[in-house]
Amino acid sequence: MIIKEDEKKFWNDLIEMYLSPLNKSDPEQQKLKKKLEKQLKDLRNQMTAGYFFINSIWIVLTFSLTMVIQDVNITFYDKYGNVIVLNPLAFLFLIFFAVILIIQFVSMLFHRWITFLHLMAQTSFSWNDVQDQKAKMDEYTNNKNQEQFPNFKNMAFSETLENGSDIKHTTTLVNSQKKTNVRA
Repeated sequence: MIIKEDEKKFWNDLIEMYLSPLNKSDPEQQKLKKKLEKQLKDLRNQMTAGYFFINSIWIVLTFSLTMVIQDVNITFYDKYGNVIVLNPLAFLFLIFFAVILIIQFVSMLFHRWITFLHLMAQTSFSWNDVQDQKAKMDEYTNNKNQEQFPNFKNMAFSETLENGSDIKHTTTLVNSQKKTNVRA
């Protein structure tokens, strides 16, 4: 695969701008580094404080509602006449956590599917290996032989596969009128 010059320039500029390490001797980059470190620490502290604040509000709300609403119950009777008492607040908490659990499960399945697809995209299957190796070898030898022996279209070579069988390739001479088969 050949990369165009403008694309190569784009990627080199991107690497230089965002992925290259900071120059420690440059005072301007040192100031930038200290500023970024301070901003990242502030962001971390704000997000952690917000997380603890929301959790503490949730705990206080849950505790206060369970203390206040103890007398509110919904009573059901099953088909055998047994009494089933349901606390609506506890039922809402149960539904809330069940929804969170379902979202986590579906997200995990989605993540596993994406990981599987990524793995399959990078996997080389054994039924294509022999054909791929033969095609690469043919291309390599044709290119090399054209450089070294310009009178031949291609050169003869023998390739031994993993199973021990030999593949023999024949050549044809360009300058002569008749075609010559050569065995390797």
